[in-house]
Amino acid sequence: LLLPALDAEFPASLSSQAIDRLLRGDLGYDGVVLTDALGMAAVAERWPPNEAAVRALHAGADMVIAETPDLARAARDGMLDGVAAGSLAAARVREAAERVARLADSIIATGRDKPAPDLAALRDAHRALAREAAAAGATWLRGEPVAREGPGVLVTFRDLPRTPPSRTETLTTHLAEDIARLRPGSVTVRVSLDPTPPECAQVTRLVSDAMWVAVTTLDGHRHQGQSRLLDALHSVADRLWVVALGHPGDPDRWPWVPNALALYSWRVPTLEVLPRLLFGELSAPGSNPLSG
Repeated sequence: LLLPALDAEFPASLSSQAIDRLLRGDLGYDGVVLTDALGMAAVAERWPPNEAAVRALHAGADMVIAETPDLARAARDGMLDGVAAGSLAAARVREAAERVARLADSIIATGRDKPAPDLAALRDAHRALAREAAAAGATWLRGEPVAREGPGVLVTFRDLPRTPPSRTETLTTHLAEDIARLRPGSVTVRVSLDPTPPECAQVTRLVSDAMWVAVTTLDGHRHQGQSRLLDALHSVADRLWVVALGHPGDPDRWPWVPNALALYSWRVPTLEVLPRLLFGELSAPGSNPLSG
């Protein structure tokens, strides 16, 4: 995240203006500072991981996120080389290590003499909270939920960004099962993120007798096939819903679609509540962040 008002050159994770001046100085925070991922494009396209790690510690961060073993090794080697060369003060590394050690000690002390937590119960509670958060943020941008009780068609993706194919298949299979349970006879069609003309033709053949048609979108500005698919469905506009899994501005690309729901995510909790939001069992009380 680049904050030009603070630092026009370095992203916050590498910025002494953001960490040392604002977070440490102005806000008085003395806890552990953890960077964002070093592998993200905002950093990786400008600095190699060894240099990025040194810049992060020099700026006041105490831990760096290195998403892969190769990144972790490069970050470690960069820190060691930086100390050896004098470009990274050993005192700064010790300060960071001491903060991390204090955090670890406090966690151990908090858990001392307490029974081991019920991890299964915590997992279930956390998943329930995540679903509540996903539903609370969901927003009806225009129109209303699917009120028709008859069978319809949900069009979603067979591939999701940063999600393994096997995981995507499991998620969309559960989604299809939930849709069919809430609207018996309904079917779910999986297409690519950038639907091809044959995929669009397949969908248009399936929806002719559908009582309703819901199409998920994800970053439509990057995948022109999504516009191709929605345009192919123009003839069923009165039965059409757009469900934006990513940017809430996607439905603006198809203003003739009367119903648009923004979910802001394609992660597990969001896909788990999607059917109940689509059919009005949950209210989607969120606000459109683009409405001003």
